[in-house]
Amino acid sequence: MNKIFTPAKFKKSLIFIFGLILTILISFLHYYSGPELIFSLFYIFPIILLTWQTGIWSGIILSFLSSALMLYTDKKFDFQYSNYIIPYLNNTFRLIISLIITYIISELRIALDKQKDLARIDPLTSIANSRAFYETADMEFQKARRHGFPISVLYMDLDNFKEVNDTLGHSTGDMLLKLTADALIKNIRNIDIAARLGGDEFGILLTQTGAEAAYVVAQKLKDMMKKLVQNNNWPVTLSIGIVTFLKAPDSVDEMMKKADLLMYSAKFDGKNNIKQSVIS
Repeated sequence: MNKIFTPAKFKKSLIFIFGLILTILISFLHYYSGPELIFSLFYIFPIILLTWQTGIWSGIILSFLSSALMLYTDKKFDFQYSNYIIPYLNNTFRLIISLIITYIISELRIALDKQKDLARIDPLTSIANSRAFYETADMEFQKARRHGFPISVLYMDLDNFKEVNDTLGHSTGDMLLKLTADALIKNIRNIDIAARLGGDEFGILLTQTGAEAAYVVAQKLKDMMKKLVQNNNWPVTLSIGIVTFLKAPDSVDEMMKKADLLMYSAKFDGKNNIKQSVIS
């Protein structure tokens, strides 16, 4: 079931309320300072803030609110215009400018978020890369320390992958990596993370997962790989190292080094093996 309330949504709500209050405050200052001071530009700042932090719709709402408040204040000043429609035209122009700024800020934020996402995604397999894996693992460690959850990591290597590249070509090797990544994603929970750590090595972080459950996942992935390579007649198996920490380790590097050593132990013992360690 999806969470209705999250810290991120709460933060956005607070920013939205702050933007509304700031806009109303600017309106009061505009009203009581009289026509001598130009306050139109000040309304732009909360619009930019809300658009950047909470999205384009917040910016649009604030743009219309600011426009309405400016029109109300201008009418209260009781300026003498050559035509009664002029204040409405002026305010329409202000609204258009606010909406244009809102759109530009929104597009800039979307572009920045896309760049951040691309920096955390492996371009070949479209799953998380090493950077994203380490960042997520660090956050999960903090949760595990607070709540006392166990945490497990699987470090996997495709046995004989070089042989596939050398005999069948790099395009086949790339296909093998993509299919492996797809299979990993399909066989883990939404709260877990699968990543390509480099070359033909993959990692899976299993949150709130003990040793027995982690081994079941590893065996399931091993069987999955067996079916995958049999269907394509590839000479590939999977060696897996599993480390389960009953208490979160001091660092992600410590966890990955232990899992890496177990994976290489599995390879040296004939490949197509699973090696596991539980650390309290």
